[in-house]
Amino acid sequence: MFKNLSKKAMSLVIAVTMVFSLVQVNISAEESEKQAAKVAVWVALDSLSNENTDGKAVSVSKELVLVDEGTKATEAFKMVMDKNGIEYTIAESDWGSYWASINKMGYDAETEKFWVFDVNGETMSVGTDSYTVKEGDKLSFVYKTMEGKELPASFADDAALNPKADIIEEYKKLTDKQIELLRNKIFETVFSNGQGISGIESASLLHSVVVLKKCGLNAEEFYKATTENVLSQLAQMKDGGAVEGKTYSYYDYSEYKTVELPLSFETLKTVGTYVKSLSYVIEYLTAFGYDCTNINGMNLIEEITSLDTYEKSAYAYGAYGRDGYILNALDSGNYSVSEMSISSRVSRDLLIRTIIDDYEDAVSNVANYGSVDPIAMDLDAVAPYADEEYAKAHNVTVPQAEINAYIAKALDIIATYQDENGTYQAYGSASFNSLGVAMTAVGKAGVNVLDESTGNDFIKNGKTVIDAAAEFIDVEKLAVNDVVFSYAPEQLLEGLYCVRQSMESKAEEEETTAAPTTEAPTTVAPTTVAPTTETPTTVAPTTVAPTTVAPTTETPTTVAPTTVAPTTAAPTTAAPTTAVPTTAVPTTAVPTTVKVGKTKLSKIKRTKNGKKVKLTFKKVPGKTCYQIKISSSKKFTKKTTRVINSKKLTATISKLKSNKKYYVKVRAYVKTAKGTPVYSKWSKVTVIK
Repeated sequence: MFKNLSKKAMSLVIAVTMVFSLVQVNISAEESEKQAAKVAVWVALDSLSNENTDGKAVSVSKELVLVDEGTKATEAFKMVMDKNGIEYTIAESDWGSYWASINKMGYDAETEKFWVFDVNGETMSVGTDSYTVKEGDKLSFVYKTMEGKELPASFADDAALNPKADIIEEYKKLTDKQIELLRNKIFETVFSNGQGISGIESASLLHSVVVLKKCGLNAEEFYKATTENVLSQLAQMKDGGAVEGKTYSYYDYSEYKTVELPLSFETLKTVGTYVKSLSYVIEYLTAFGYDCTNINGMNLIEEITSLDTYEKSAYAYGAYGRDGYILNALDSGNYSVSEMSISSRVSRDLLIRTIIDDYEDAVSNVANYGSVDPIAMDLDAVAPYADEEYAKAHNVTVPQAEINAYIAKALDIIATYQDENGTYQAYGSASFNSLGVAMTAVGKAGVNVLDESTGNDFIKNGKTVIDAAAEFIDVEKLAVNDVVFSYAPEQLLEGLYCVRQSMESKAEEEETTAAPTTEAPTTVAPTTVAPTTETPTTVAPTTVAPTTVAPTTETPTTVAPTTVAPTTAAPTTAAPTTAVPTTAVPTTAVPTTVKVGKTKLSKIKRTKNGKKVKLTFKKVPGKTCYQIKISSSKKFTKKTTRVINSKKLTATISKLKSNKKYYVKVRAYVKTAKGTPVYSKWSKVTVIK
């Protein structure tokens, strides 16, 4: 292709292309087998609108590939070009081999453009076969001059466009509005303003209820009815029974039809959704104050951690799912596996180790499915164990360095997968589900998505995940895009909730680690009382006791059961937004300028076994609620801290560790007409011995 070039031009071509000199390396079969470890890298190509003689340009958006550790960049490029049907020519010269052309485009003597090899935004001075790829590398070929600074559009990220400090508070306010609007719309649309009661036949909807509760939905009667229904169903399913008048529906892909079976534990095991459904039931009941080691005589924690259950419940949708669901169930109530009498069960160590070891499978699923969900769902479960104190408290022996390395790699995958508009795509289009799943994982990992000073990059060209969510949630028109209700809208709501929490985590940590004052924390000697057997009422907004409830005779809810894994449902393209008036959830209306009086702890009673404590607060005038923070860390770090809201002047906190010191503080709050809480200052920190 260079036969018409002058000797001078030919020399220039050879000199330039030597940047991409290919050094041949022979690896024996035996050595190759030893290279079992894999690394994940990203590859992109962009001719920047330059076309070949056939009028064709090249633009391959960043693609995730998994290669053997020690692989040269050449092989990664070949994988992507072969996959996308891009022609390339490797030629020989006196100095070795080089990339002569890609897409029939070689060196252009007139413009002095050629394919420049960049790694992580920097032009390389070595050839592609002289560069060994590393985890997270961003490799690119861009058709430009040697001095050109252009990058593929999918790698472009102008940090100068990042939100400035003076508008960060506006982002927080926008997120609060998005949460409130989407929360109310889900309650209105999915649950018919409390008339649609869910059960185990649609267990993922129980997770939706938990998310609504976390996001401040005030719907006591709805919670009570849902809890009664779940308890009733569990009572009927006990000892191999089935729920009267209820069926479990799932789609049989082998028969291409929907199948309905009696709602029973056996059915859930048969269709492969037992662990997922049981994890949501545990999460739900725990959120409403129940101890899942004893629900009507059933120990749900022993059941979900049974080794037999675990081995027979490999999740049908890939390497992610099963282990994460079990971890989330255990962490929902800080349940201990080691204290159980039965030895043949899975441990947190096994679950965490399996997720870490399956990292390569998860990366392959991300690449193959075109969705970040596999990595994000696993990170969601492992993230709490970044806190070494939390990991030790749960007898985790997986080295902290391995946990932290896994979290760092997973965060990098999620950050890089984010597109140039700040959102996440699945199956080729913007997906509110993947956006929500990614936000949940990142938020649980404690990453502030508005702050890149820690090295995390979740702002692309000035666009944040909050901007991406605004494409689906219009707070000005009080409207949510119809597509959000096509499948699992709670995923987006939970994502917003988690990133909103992480926005404040850094500020709270700074507050608790501020320079010490001369005033020492108050130490209140707890009053010893006999252990109580009453049901914990601290986080239970209902008065439902965990007893057997008679089977319900209500008409079965019309909400279709969700039995499909989040990553298998291709997102619908954006549908027209329908502005439906929001049905406001009743709240205590108070002026937004109200000042709330400060409260304090007036009495502490801890049981003899030390696993439960009852707190009493000083009353603050008005329709006031109270928020309690209790932590095993005097710094109140996020992973060691529990937050409880109470409408009463007392709160009972269970599942404490015996002989462990705790720190507690309380503040009062009221709600504005829009349901936004207005808080008092925190009380002094009290030590519970």
